[in-house]
Amino acid sequence: MTHSSIQTFLTALQAELSIAPRALREELLQEVESHLLDVDERGGEAAVKAALQGFGAADSYAAQALEAHGLQAALADPSAGRLWSTALTYAGRSLVVLVSTVVGFTFAVSALALLATAVTEMIAPELTGLFMGDGRFAFGILPPEKTAGLDDPLGIWIAPLSIFGAVLLAISALGVLRMGFKRRLMTLRFLN
Repeated sequence: MTHSSIQTFLTALQAELSIAPRALREELLQEVESHLLDVDERGGEAAVKAALQGFGAADSYAAQALEAHGLQAALADPSAGRLWSTALTYAGRSLVVLVSTVVGFTFAVSALALLATAVTEMIAPELTGLFMGDGRFAFGILPPEKTAGLDDPLGIWIAPLSIFGAVLLAISALGVLRMGFKRRLMTLRFLN
């Protein structure tokens, strides 16, 4: 009975993992089988039944295992593209990943806006600045009619400050994604 319940779970798990790369699928199946056989050897049928209940349904376990693998692979890859594609892939499955993706995206867009400000300062300095005066305040790229009569205390310094801010925001965007992935990995039953 025990070995048939193990084999039934492994067959169902193999079917659910059919979309996974072969090496990953074989590794996961071997780990689960080894664990279940060890449980059987130590505790018998009741222990195997408890272990199978702990795994849950094969489809749920497979989905969590594949998600954990995807998040871990993205964290190990230094490229920003891999982080963003993974964030978009798993944002719909986890509130933590969704929030980190939205915050990261906001930081990335802000970084691009600051970079655009720095480039515009070099091309058309009259359009950019930190404009102050008459109880008004504005920062960024603005048409001259909106800034008439306002002082620009930063002057040419807006370009390096904007570049510095853009770099900090870009780094922060990736950091927020990484933090969200790590938090999600902590909640996956697959790793517990």
